[in-house]
Parts: sequence; C-alpha cells; structure tokens
Amino acid sequence: MNSIIRTTLLAMLVSIAMPVGAADNGPTIINSLERRIVDLEKRVSELEATRNGTPSKVSLIPTLENWKDLKNWRQLRTGMSYDEVRALLGEPENIEGGRVAYWYWGSSNAHVVFMSDKLYKWSEPR
Repeated sequence: MNSIIRTTLLAMLVSIAMPVGAADNGPTIINSLERRIVDLEKRVSELEATRNGTPSKVSLIPTLENWKDLKNWRQLRTGMSYDEVRALLGEPENIEGGRVAYWYWGSSNAHVVFMSDKLYKWSEPR
C-alpha cells in the first residue's frame, strides 16, 4: 500500500509540475521535482509513523542540506510560502516566532524571516 501511495504521489507531481515547453528548463525542473519527491516521501513516512504509533519525529529520509548551497538561497523571492522555502532549502534546524517567524540553518547565521506566512527577508550562509 505504501508503494501505491508513493507512486501515485510521484505521478501526480510529475503531471502537474511539467508545463508545456519545459524542455528548456530541464535541470531546474528536475531539481525541483527531486526536492518535492523527498519532501513528499518525508511526509508519507511521518504519516506512516503516526499511524503505526511510533513517534512522529522518526525520520526515515535524511534531512535535506540544500541550505548549504548558495544557488538555492539565490532562488528565494519575497512572498514565497513556507512549503516553497522548505522545498528549496530543506527543513530548518530551529524555528522561532508566530506571525513573524524566524527559521535558522546551521551555525552560520543563515536564516529566513516570514511575516504573515510569507517570506519577507533572508540572510544567506557565510
């Protein structure tokens, strides 16, 4: 059943993420799809862990370390959602706040700031 869910999610993701004429953006689309697949697999694993009664913090998929790559930071745009930032940079190591939320990665002071659930500003790793 788990493989059916994952296959269905992958098929849905590919069908909605591939716009007509996407051949020119092949590497960008592939990278985006890979990030989304890892994120979806992580979510499915967490749901399965919850269903099986194990703690939801158990992660069967390694945490993305995309935040270490400056090219990912340079794809950020103000107004992005939490999920869009998470797909680009991976799961933050620390989150603080509410309406103004700060997400931190590593010890390099790399962080993003959200205001009203939208990306407001960020500081790249040094």
